[in-house]
This record gives sequence, structure tokens and C-alpha cells, in this order.
Amino acid sequence: MYAGVINPNFDISQALIGAAYRIACKAHRGQVRKYTGEPYVNHCIDVAERLVSVGFASQPGSGTGIVVAAGLLHDVLEDCPYTEYTLAEALDKEAQSASQHIYDHTIQRVVRIVKALTDAPKNLGNRAARKEMDRKRLAKTDGLTQSVKYADLLSNTSSIVEHDPKFARVYLEEKRQLLAVMTQGNGTLRRQVADQLAAAQNKLAEMDLNKARADFEAQEKLLEQVANDRAMSDLEYNPLFGVC
Repeated sequence: MYAGVINPNFDISQALIGAAYRIACKAHRGQVRKYTGEPYVNHCIDVAERLVSVGFASQPGSGTGIVVAAGLLHDVLEDCPYTEYTLAEALDKEAQSASQHIYDHTIQRVVRIVKALTDAPKNLGNRAARKEMDRKRLAKTDGLTQSVKYADLLSNTSSIVEHDPKFARVYLEEKRQLLAVMTQGNGTLRRQVADQLAAAQNKLAEMDLNKARADFEAQEKLLEQVANDRAMSDLEYNPLFGVC
């Protein structure tokens, strides 16, 4: 998977993304995805690959390698024992260990994006309050940051309906509201998110219909069974002559 993220044609992007990849692997070691049990870092790589698929990291001097690096690291401040300072320090050290150099301002741009993508901590309120904070923060971010978030949404939403349809109803509405205020990112990714959310909503509606149909059929069978039992009871007992 990693080979698809790295672009060997541009040394700066190569050094930055390589350092980010190594940090992500170390930071998320031992962590697994909630529903599938697969290594958590696979999600980070998936986010990065989605960014690569629409052209990020393919243009020298555009700063887009920063976006892929941020995609790899987008959950490090939220889920791992890193601060903004230690993440910046780790990026610098990883590059040096590979005899490469990353400019300080480039590292800081990556860290700023990761910070902007970090969810509000649980001690700031209930889920609804925290998600509102996240929406207000992300609505003010630039297109590069929002593009990483689009890729994150695509990766997270891909199987939520299948694995947890009850929570999916809450999750999909949160993401619909979030997408509505994030309009500055990559257009292709944003359309993919919108299509994915619509497909997920349709899947939930289909599941609801199937459940309603199954419940109706079960009720019909129950009523039929009750009617049959009553008919048999009438045959087996006659109030004038007793049991037949």
C-alpha cells in the first residue's frame, strides 16, 4: 500500500511522505479499527491513497505532498501520545535518519493541518456539542485541510452502514452537516463524499423497508397461527356435548 503513496519523482515529497508514513506506523502500532480489527494505520494509508488518486503529491512545488503527509498523520494528535511540538520534532528526526531534509516551514504546515483535523476532546461537552465545534473549526480551514477531511470521510463511511446501522443514522447526519460547510477542498473528493453519503442513506432506507416487510410477514404468520389455533379449539370442544 505504501508504494502507491510515494512518488519517486520528487525528492521533497518523497522525504516528507516517507517520514510521515514511518511516524504513522509507529504511532498507531497496536491500534486496530473498531469494526474490522485490521491495523489502524491501514485507514491512514487509505486516506493518503485517496488523496494521491486525485493528483495530490504529483505536482512539484505545489505543496500537495504536504496534504498526503497530513493524510497519513491526521489521527496522530487525536489518538496517540503526540503534541504539535513532538510531531514536528518526529518529522524532522525521521527525515534526518534517512539522510534527508525537510524545511521547518513545511513541517509546520503539515502539523497545522493535522491540528485542524483533530476532533474536539470529549471533556468539552457531549457528542452533539463537540461535533458543532468541529464543524465551525473545519468550515474556516483552507482547501488542503478540507481535502484531507474529505478523504477521511470516504474511508470512514465506506462500511459504517454494514457494520453498525444504528450508529450510522447519527454518523451520516453529522457528516452531511459537516460536508455542507466544507466547500473549499478538492471537487472530485467532495463529490465522492456526497455520492457515498447518499448511497449510504439509500442503503439504510432499503434496510428499513426490508425490516418493515419482514415484521409485517411475521405478524401475518402470527395472526394466521392464532386463527388456526382458535379454529382447532372450536373443533375440539363443543359447549353442548363437550370434547369431540
